Amino acid sequence: MIKRKLSLLAAGLLLAGVGSVQADVLGVEAGVGSWQMDPSGTLNYRGDNIDVEDDLHLSDSANMFIWLTFEHPTPVLPNVKLAYARVDTDGSGAVSRTFTFGSVTVNVSDQVSSSVELNQGDVIFYYELLDNVVSLDLGLDLKVMDGEATIVSSLGRDTAEFSGVIPLLYARADAALPLTGLSAGVEAAALTYSGSRITDITARLRYSIAAGFALEGGWKQQELVLDDVDGVDTDITLRGPYVAAVLDF
Repeated sequence: MIKRKLSLLAAGLLLAGVGSVQADVLGVEAGVGSWQMDPSGTLNYRGDNIDVEDDLHLSDSANMFIWLTFEHPTPVLPNVKLAYARVDTDGSGAVSRTFTFGSVTVNVSDQVSSSVELNQGDVIFYYELLDNVVSLDLGLDLKVMDGEATIVSSLGRDTAEFSGVIPLLYARADAALPLTGLSAGVEAAALTYSGSRITDITARLRYSIAAGFALEGGWKQQELVLDDVDGVDTDITLRGPYVAAVLDF
């Protein structure tokens, strides 16, 4: 399964990173954060387009994400960033129209319970083009997605499962404000292909509290337009503010 492959790949990269750190690595960054995510858009699983807010009553929820970045002094080899984010939201309520989701038909005024879970792992290979007051990174993001959506009504239940590995173009730019401990930055990964479109954007403001420790906050937004991935079509936007703690050593 995708989750198992991601775990093995991440473990291998982490072990490689530890070995490099012990040798000559110039810097390692680790972070953990919470994203207050609000979903909007539509979902279709072998039936009708379903609005995730109006039909499924999905609400905003706090979701955890983590990352580990390590850089080394070998110019020809890319630096590596590993990231994991989990989106988990549910909802319940009466529907105002009839729609079909897989084998389940939901009628007007039926009570429906729904849940959406999306696990995302990113393995990012990048080169540092600038590293001064302004820094610039460019590279490739291999995004591993593993998700499922479940709908339960009085007439039954069905679950749509979808997964895949999607290569995205990656860029990050940061600018430090000298003598303030503050920096601002934007990180983005995106690609359009075969009717699908993935964008993943983070805008941040970071404050260094002490040597090796910082807090940051900002805005995260993802757009997931999938065209018939394991029978699933989506046009979903996930957006909201986040906060994170960062260790840099």
